[in-house]
Amino acid sequence: LRQALKDENWDYITLQQNSGNSGLIETYKPGELLYKEISTLTNARFVIHQTWAYADYYRDEQYRKYNFNQQNMYAFVRDAYIQFARTLKIKMIIPSADAFQLARQKYGDVFNRDGFHANEKGRYLLAALWYEFFTNEDARTVNFIAHGFSYDENSEQGPSANESNRLCEIAHKVISSIT
Repeated sequence: LRQALKDENWDYITLQQNSGNSGLIETYKPGELLYKEISTLTNARFVIHQTWAYADYYRDEQYRKYNFNQQNMYAFVRDAYIQFARTLKIKMIIPSADAFQLARQKYGDVFNRDGFHANEKGRYLLAALWYEFFTNEDARTVNFIAHGFSYDENSEQGPSANESNRLCEIAHKVISSIT
């Protein structure tokens, strides 16, 4: 990590917690220590990437911490990332959990490939979110369509043009709510 920080002149560095522990603020101590160490080695701006809650159907042991309840996990994740950002005095949080929850409310729990990793639709949503977050350009103007693309031969196809537009709309709405 030290070498990577020396090799490049980074604009941003994102920090995030392991998704299973992302709702448990007591697990963030190593991240605080890492931040204290690396923040002195770079002029990059630090950003917190807020991970999302697991799919409701997911039944991994890590999900037990949240009583296998997506809304519980979402609330804990959101609160923990806000506390972490305050502790580190980082003002920028990429609201991925918020985008995922809004998308799930509108279109169902269809954005994960395995219960916790994003599938093609989830990735498109996240890409639109990150695009607008970092560029300040309206994600609704994006005309890239990922339909026909898939992560691997076992994955579903990317979102259709209509789905892509709806996901960009969600990304824009979420980013607009924090600016």
